[in-house]
Amino acid sequence: MKKKETKKKPASQKSWIRKQGKYDLEILDEYVYSKKPIRKPMTPKVYREKKDFNIKEKKDEWIEGTIIEVTASSCLVNFENKNVRCVLRKGLKVGEQLSKNIIAVGDKVLISLINHNSGVIEKILERRTILSRINPLNIKQEQIIVTNVDQIAILMSCKEPEFNPGILDRYLVSAEKGGLGIIIVINKIDLDEGNSRRKHIELYKKIGYRVIETSVPKKTGIEELRKNLIGKITVFAGPSGVGKSSLITAIQPDLKLKSKPVSKKTGFGRHTTVNVKLLPIQPDGFVVDTPGIRAFRMWELLPDEVVEYFPEFVSKRNKCEFNNCTHINEPDCAIKKAIESGEIDISRYNSYLKIYKEAKRKFKY
Repeated sequence: MKKKETKKKPASQKSWIRKQGKYDLEILDEYVYSKKPIRKPMTPKVYREKKDFNIKEKKDEWIEGTIIEVTASSCLVNFENKNVRCVLRKGLKVGEQLSKNIIAVGDKVLISLINHNSGVIEKILERRTILSRINPLNIKQEQIIVTNVDQIAILMSCKEPEFNPGILDRYLVSAEKGGLGIIIVINKIDLDEGNSRRKHIELYKKIGYRVIETSVPKKTGIEELRKNLIGKITVFAGPSGVGKSSLITAIQPDLKLKSKPVSKKTGFGRHTTVNVKLLPIQPDGFVVDTPGIRAFRMWELLPDEVVEYFPEFVSKRNKCEFNNCTHINEPDCAIKKAIESGEIDISRYNSYLKIYKEAKRKFKY
């Protein structure tokens, strides 16, 4: 007996789309919810035509905006007082292997709108300033923290956690390298009963840095700090637990940023801020709240460049016996003589040595 030949039923358009696995269900929604089977599936050519109709790809229709928040899958772009959720155009990801994040808060970008709520980043414009570090999980990658800001407020606390001159000096070097204005903020002065902060304040003021003392519970220094933020974009940076979010909330109470106390077990701050955010403050300015860190290594810092970012070293280095003096083992080094005479503080020299050796190891690698 001959077997009955059964005709294969045409696949529904939904199962066909699932098998292809590369077409946008939103663009094909009119087919997805049709009850009739697709006898002639949509070809890639038709798909492209439909896609081009929905997405503005003409350069004269691109809109300039500023990235105000970055998440793992997308970012928030502000233009004309509107916020639009955007994704990065695939062609811009060519540098992904060299940088942990291609885009960062503060970036000026050109976007094309898909609809009033979403868009695509087509181009990243040139950055005027940058704050970055080596990715702690991959030393071959740069981690961009923020771009296009005017100044950095480096927060250190007197207590809980203890003042850390090493991490402060690393921030200072990175800020000098990135072309940022610098404010050093010594927070939690209400906990400093022995006035131990005074030697640090005098040291950095002598070098030429602006230093502001603050206390959120006593509202000390809040107005002085606010005046220094007017008309500028300022990134607040520092170790975990020093009070960045609390201080920003004291300056602009309606922001109500979350904060956590220092861990009693470890003595370190606990991460509260997860994503970098650009926030408006009154009367005219913006602040960038950043997550706290415990390690900070500079990206693309050559060994010979390190001395240039220690202002008190610059005037002395030309008096060294050798033009290529590293200020470590060479005889007749003017910087080492200045340390012996007390003109340069030994803690700053120790920071120089650590940063120089790290840069040399990275350079060899």
